[in-house]
Amino acid sequence: MSDTEQTKGSILETNFSFDRNTLRGQIIFNTIDEKHYRILYLPQEHTDGCGYWICVDSKTNIPQAFKVKELEERIRASIYRTVYDEYLVSLSDKISDKNRNKMENNYALIAGIVGCEPEIYDRNIRREMLNKIAKENNKSGENLYTYLGRYWRGGMTKAALQPNYSKNGTYRKKDFVPSQKLGRKGHAGNRGKILTKEDYENFDKIIQKLYLSTTKPSLTEVYDNMLTDCYQHIKEEDGSIRARHQDEKPSYMQFYYWYQKNRDIVAEQKARKGEGKFNLQNRAITGHTENFVVGPGMAVQIDATIADYYLVKADDRNALIGRPVVFFVRDAWSRMITGMYVTLNNPSWDCALMALKNVAEDKVEFCRRYGVEITPEEWPCHHLPNLIVGDNGEMADKGVEDKIRQLGITIQNTPPYRGDLKAIIENVFNLINIRLHYIALGHVEKDADTRGAIDRRKEACLDLNSFIRIMIRSVIFYNNYWYMKTFQKTPQMREYRVRPIPYELWNYGMQFLTGAMRVLDLNEINKVLLPREQASVTERGICFKNLYYTCDKAENEQWYERARIKRFRVTVLYDPTCVDHIYILGDSEQVITCSLVDKSALYSGATAEDNENFHEQDLKEQAEWSEHEERAKNSLIGSLKDIVDGCRKEKNGESRSSVVSRLNSLKISENRKDEISALSGQAKSMAEQREFFEKQQSSVLEPESKEAEDRSPTADDAISKSIDAVIRKAGIKMI
Repeated sequence: MSDTEQTKGSILETNFSFDRNTLRGQIIFNTIDEKHYRILYLPQEHTDGCGYWICVDSKTNIPQAFKVKELEERIRASIYRTVYDEYLVSLSDKISDKNRNKMENNYALIAGIVGCEPEIYDRNIRREMLNKIAKENNKSGENLYTYLGRYWRGGMTKAALQPNYSKNGTYRKKDFVPSQKLGRKGHAGNRGKILTKEDYENFDKIIQKLYLSTTKPSLTEVYDNMLTDCYQHIKEEDGSIRARHQDEKPSYMQFYYWYQKNRDIVAEQKARKGEGKFNLQNRAITGHTENFVVGPGMAVQIDATIADYYLVKADDRNALIGRPVVFFVRDAWSRMITGMYVTLNNPSWDCALMALKNVAEDKVEFCRRYGVEITPEEWPCHHLPNLIVGDNGEMADKGVEDKIRQLGITIQNTPPYRGDLKAIIENVFNLINIRLHYIALGHVEKDADTRGAIDRRKEACLDLNSFIRIMIRSVIFYNNYWYMKTFQKTPQMREYRVRPIPYELWNYGMQFLTGAMRVLDLNEINKVLLPREQASVTERGICFKNLYYTCDKAENEQWYERARIKRFRVTVLYDPTCVDHIYILGDSEQVITCSLVDKSALYSGATAEDNENFHEQDLKEQAEWSEHEERAKNSLIGSLKDIVDGCRKEKNGESRSSVVSRLNSLKISENRKDEISALSGQAKSMAEQREFFEKQQSSVLEPESKEAEDRSPTADDAISKSIDAVIRKAGIKMI
C-alpha cells in the first residue's frame, strides 16, 4: 500500500465481492495513479458496458468513463481498492437560514437533470441540458458546471451545494510581491513603501534573529532594530549614498501585518519561552500521566520543593534558620500521600531515600515521634511500590538506582523541565500550601521583593518540629477528606459507592484491583536505604556524631575494653530523622541495633540535624566563653605570683648555708606539731583574749611617762599588770 493511500483513507475490504448496487457512490483508490475516484454510475446487472466516475482529488467537473469488466478485474486484483469516504459532505449543524436557502436554490437548478442517467454523463447531452437551464434562469453555464461537479464529488447529496466561504479568496504566498502599495494611504512620514521580495526577506531575518529568542523583545523593538540595520541609507544610480526618507522605509503597520499573516504561534512560543517551559505550560493536554497504572502501589511519584515558610530555632524564636525542604511521595493511582520527609538540608538523593524509607515505615510510630497520635486506618501506607517516577533530579543518581534496585523497585525519570509528566505530585504542594497560607506566620508572599511589601520573615515563629507536625496533620487531612472533583470513576466504583477520596480509593484498589504492595522487614529496608558512615569505638561506647551507643554484640565481644588499649572504627547505618538508634552489620549482613547509653539518653527523640545544631551551639558557646576564661586565668596567675613574691622577700635574708643547717638541726615533725597547735582553736582563742585585754588596758590605765615605760622590766610584766587592773575594775575577787 502506498503512502498516499494510507493518508487519504483506510482500506475497507480487500477480498471484494463485486456488487453493483453497493458499489455506486463508493470511493475507489487507484494504486496506479494514486488518485481517488467516486463511482457515479454503473449499468444494470450482467451488462458489460461503461460506467462513470469523477476524480475527487482534482478540481475537474467532468466525469470519466470506465469499463465495468475492467473495474471488476482490478478490484479483485487489489489494483483498485475501496477506502473510507472522507470526501462526503454532511450538512452543517450551524448552517444559517441564508446559507440553507442558497443551498436549496443551487440544488433546484440541477435537480431536474442529475437523475437523467446515463444521458447526463454524455458530454454533448449534458451541455445542451445546462445551456437550457442557464437560459431559463439567467445563469452562467460555468456556474452550473461548478454546482454539478460539487454535487458529484461531495457524495451526490444536497449538502454538497451548501456555501463554503473558507475556500473563497486567493491565498497570498509568503513571498508575494505586490505591484503597488497595499493598505490604507496613511500620512506623510508614515505611508510606507511598495514592499519587495528583499523587504520580506528582511522581515523574516529580523524575526528569526531577534523576536524568536528567549530575550523576548517586543515587536516594536524588533522593528526599530530592522530599520537601523537595513534601512538607514540608500544607494543612488550614480553610486552616491544618501539617507533614506521616512516614506522609503516599510512602516510599522506593514511589518506588523506581514508578521500576523505569516506567524507560527506554536513555534513562536517555543522559541520565546524555550522548549522546556513551553512543554510545561503550553503543551497539549490530551491524556493522563498515570494511564499505565492499574491499581494502588504499582507506581509512586516523588518530588521535593522548598516550602514557602521561614522557620526559627527551637530555643530562640527570634533566630531565623531559613526555609525547609519538603519531600512528598504520592501514589499514582489513588493519589494517596504515602510518604514524606522534611529537612533543612538541600535536596539530595540521601533525602529522597529517607522519603522512600518513610513510605515503608509504620505511620503510627512515625507520627507519634513528632507528638501526633493517629490510628492505623488514617494512614494505612507502609508498603514499597514497584515503580518510582522522578524528575531527573535526586533520583537520577546512579548510586540511587543501584540501591533501589536491590529492593525490586524500578526508577523512571521524566525529561528535564517536564513537571507536567508527573503532575500528580506537583499538585500536592499547591494543595498543602493553600491550607497553611492564612494560618502559619512567616509565609513568603509573591510580592516579597517589591518596594513597600511587608517582610513576613519577621513574623516567623515555627521551628522545624512544629512545621513537621503541621505537615503531618495536613497530609492526614488530604488523605482522608480531600474530594477530587475531576477524578473519573469507573462503573464498579459507582456500584460500590466509592467516593474520589484518596483513602477510599486506596482501600478500593487494595480490595478489587492489583493491591501490588510489598511489605519488607524494616531492617532490610534500613540496610539498603540508610546512609553509612564511620563510627569510633571508645571505652565509653560507640561514638557517632558526639553521641555514644552500645549493643550486646559490642559488650559480649569486649569492644570497649579493647578500645582502652587502641580505638578502632566500625561502619554504621543511621537514620537522620532520629538519633535514638544506629545500626551495625553483623555476621551474614545481619542488622544489629545500637541504642543510646545513659550518658547520651538526654538526646533521645532528636534528629540528626538537632544533634548537629546542639554540638555547634556548644562549640559556639565554648568559643565565646574562652575569652572570659583567658582573662580570669591571667588574673589568677598574677595574684599567685604576688603571694609567692611576698614570701620570697621575707626569706631573702637567709643564706643557703643557714637554710641547710636549719633543715639538718630542726625536726620537721616537731615544727609541724607546733604549727598545728598554733592554728588550733585553743591557740586562736588565747590570742583573741590577749588582744582583748590589751585593748582594755589601753582604755583604763593611763600610761606613765615615757621614762616609766622605759623602766618596765619586761613586756610580760606589763601584760600581767594590765590583766590585774582589768580584773579589779570588773570587781572580780581573786582566790
